Amino acid sequence: MRKYLSHTFFFFLFAVLAHAQQTEVFKEQLDSIHKLRRLTENENLDLETRILHAKTASTLSHKTGIDSVILKSNMDLAWIYLQHKKYSKQSRDLNHKNLKMAYHLKDSSRVAFISNYLAYYFDEYNGVNSDSSYYYYNNALKIYDNLNPETKSIDDIIGEVEVLDGINFLQQDELDYLGSQATSIKAINLLNKLPDGEEKFYNLCDLYSGLGVNLKRLKHYEKGLEYYKKGLEISKKLEDNWKPYLYININIAELYKDKGDYKQALNIYNQLLGENRALENKDPESYGSILNNVAHTKFLSGDKDHRTIDSLFTTAYAIFNDLDLSYEISASGNDMADYYYAIGEKAKALELTSHSYELAKTGREYREVLRALTMLSNLKEGDSGKAYLHEYIRLNDSLITKERQNRNKYARIQYETDQYIKETERLNTQNVLVIIIAMILVLLTLLIYFIKRQQTKHELLIYEREQQEATQQIYELLLNQQSKLEEGRLKERHRISEEVHDGILSHLFGARLGLGFLPIEGDTETKRQFQDLLVELQEVEREMRDISHKLKQDDSITATNFEALLKEYVATQSKRGRINYKIDNSVVWEKIPNTVKIALYRLVQEAMKNIITHAKAKMVTIDLKTKEDKLEIKIIDNGIGFDAQTFKEGIGLRNMASRIEKLKGEFTIISQKELGTTIQCSIPIIRR
Repeated sequence: MRKYLSHTFFFFLFAVLAHAQQTEVFKEQLDSIHKLRRLTENENLDLETRILHAKTASTLSHKTGIDSVILKSNMDLAWIYLQHKKYSKQSRDLNHKNLKMAYHLKDSSRVAFISNYLAYYFDEYNGVNSDSSYYYYNNALKIYDNLNPETKSIDDIIGEVEVLDGINFLQQDELDYLGSQATSIKAINLLNKLPDGEEKFYNLCDLYSGLGVNLKRLKHYEKGLEYYKKGLEISKKLEDNWKPYLYININIAELYKDKGDYKQALNIYNQLLGENRALENKDPESYGSILNNVAHTKFLSGDKDHRTIDSLFTTAYAIFNDLDLSYEISASGNDMADYYYAIGEKAKALELTSHSYELAKTGREYREVLRALTMLSNLKEGDSGKAYLHEYIRLNDSLITKERQNRNKYARIQYETDQYIKETERLNTQNVLVIIIAMILVLLTLLIYFIKRQQTKHELLIYEREQQEATQQIYELLLNQQSKLEEGRLKERHRISEEVHDGILSHLFGARLGLGFLPIEGDTETKRQFQDLLVELQEVEREMRDISHKLKQDDSITATNFEALLKEYVATQSKRGRINYKIDNSVVWEKIPNTVKIALYRLVQEAMKNIITHAKAKMVTIDLKTKEDKLEIKIIDNGIGFDAQTFKEGIGLRNMASRIEKLKGEFTIISQKELGTTIQCSIPIIRR
């Protein structure tokens, strides 16, 4: 016992140590993954390095085998891919896989985030139409709307704001400025519910600036300026506010330029350049935009310093080309074309506006396309110029029509998406019902088959039981008949014994007695012979008396009837099965009840059948003996045996056990593969 407890303790200790080691390894893996994720988010690293860190984090996450860890790392990798056009398709494909995993995990927040990523991809890189972007944005928005407001996290609200901001930009691109304003205001109202923080303030700056741009394009300058100033006030709450401050002031300057207040616009541009002397290196895109806008504003204001204007335009245009910014190149090219056309350098204007036209058309920047077409219609003479003018009219008309159509486009796509979801749910419900009905039919079929099979088995059992009962009755009749025959034989023996004893023996005795009293005369020899004959008669009497007694007392034949019957059956079956047999019998059968004999006979019958059919035995031994008030039986074969632990009993063995149990006896089977089988029975007997 102590040895067992010792082994148990050491096994438990080993298990605890192994678990602790596994936990430590898992913790180290998670620490490495978190470190790599932080490196992935580090914007000071170049894109290729960040992608490498994200891939390594994803590989380590897969080794953990935890879906939630894998999904988070894959989402980070997909987002980094999304930062550059050349990796955009990898981002799309990975996000489709991530979306399936998020649905599998029933992680609604991540489903919404991934849908947002896919919408951004289709908007930024696909470039064919905006319907796919609307679809994924709407999918994300529906998830956020269905989240419990009480349990909705800050990240969920920020995610919903980003989705609304994406829809806002789509609406701007579709010239749906009114719809864009409504979407922006909805996002602002969500943000105002959050506690103050950097992310909240940064998003508010972006949304207020977007509202200002919308109102400027609608020529609502004062209202637009109001929202720009709200954005500036919010930017002051940011710890690192130089970017929002810069971008909003650039937009304010553009508003003044569009309004015609060139002096105020130039003051803001010059102030920005003075405050950000390192801007050329810090944010070359914004620096190029300011230079271009200063040059264009000077030109619009009537400034004649052509050298400065030309220098500013040329520097800005070169920056945009170095950065490969297609929109900025097309917009700056159109600004420069306006300037060069005005000073008479039409060749430069034609070259710039032609390039702007191609870039803007490819990028679906329709405002710049219209500007380029206007300039081309002025620069080209004759039919070419008219062709550009007609194209301008067609495009402008189509944009107006599109603007009208797009005002309700988001609502339409949302409605169609809802209808699609409802139809999908209906079909899913229908499919579930079909599956349930099919399963019910299969179950009913199986149930009917099972019932039929059980009925067949039951009928077979009844038939076999009837057969067994009939056989038992026949056997009982046979034994009864044999008993009656034996009884008749005994009676006849007794009658003969009595006849011999009471009849012949009496007459013989009387005759011998009469002869004994006769006076015999003669010589001595004659008398001696007479006496010898009397003795011989007396010997005959004694022998006849012994025969009479034996006829009445000898029951040896009766005692061997059952044994002979049993031996005859075993011999017949052994010959048929080509096996040797041995019967060891020490039982006095006349003291055994017929019910026990019948059960034993049927037991031997079933055992011999099994031995011949299944055991492949060469020898069978039947041992019969009485011990105290029990009849003990052993039937032993040297056949192939079977595994008694896993063996499924057949009806024959069950019937054997049942017969013995009905007689209050015990039934046991001992068997091992290749070691033969032993059937042991012990039956209580009532002495006659």
